Amino acid sequence: MGGIILLSYATYWTVYYYGGFLETNIKVDPIRVGTIMTVVLWMRPVGGILGGLIADKAGKTIALGGALIGALVCLVIMSLLSSQNARIIFYVLAVLAGIFVFAIRGTYWSLIGECGIDDKIIGITIGIVSFIGYLPDIVLPLFNSFLFKTFGGNGGYNAYFISSAIIAVSGVTLLWVFGRLTKKV
Repeated sequence: MGGIILLSYATYWTVYYYGGFLETNIKVDPIRVGTIMTVVLWMRPVGGILGGLIADKAGKTIALGGALIGALVCLVIMSLLSSQNARIIFYVLAVLAGIFVFAIRGTYWSLIGECGIDDKIIGITIGIVSFIGYLPDIVLPLFNSFLFKTFGGNGGYNAYFISSAIIAVSGVTLLWVFGRLTKKV
């Protein structure tokens, strides 16, 4: 659980960098970036509700895995697509990635119900899982500083998004293992 939340939350963290990416790499003016990021933030309830609906219909691991895959695809495309392409493509990718990361954030804790944890220790379990799961708050700023110092502004965003896509792949893999283990319980 802790690993799944850590990798999912690390993928979610990319939402804080979409605006800088649009301004630095795509050369979008700050006013338009603010507008786009407002739309991205409006996707919080959309992503959360869609993720929850899919989790209820198809299963929690499928919903979270699909959201991770959707986010990683958006991140890879944003990183590899030439900035010479129409800006509207990047606007759509940022909003779509926002929906996926908010679906991630809205569904990863739902997996706790599949763990079969005794009610007597659920509090400490959540505390330990939270400690592990929210380590990206400490590690990612240091990691991102390294990436931006190493690759510069434009390259730093691309390196960060590609790294986050790799983290999302790791999350999907761990989620698959989790799904296999919980089905045996």
